Amino acid sequence: LQDDGVGAARYQAKDWQGVVDECTRTLRAKPEHVVALTSRADARFKLGDDAGAMADVEAALSLTGLEDEQRAF
Repeated sequence: LQDDGVGAARYQAKDWQGVVDECTRTLRAKPEHVVALTSRADARFKLGDDAGAMADVEAALSLTGLEDEQRAF
């Protein structure tokens, strides 16, 4: 996440909304940041935002090129 470690600290504290906020901040600066996408997906899932979590997972998969492999199954 951000280099200041705030996102990681929020993750460890289980501050899921804080994780979403920090990851969103990171993604504004670096839209291709896969770790921020997957961390935000996890936090969104834990907050009950399944649609938001799935959108982040799909975005991460498309960035890594794994989306095409997933469709093959």
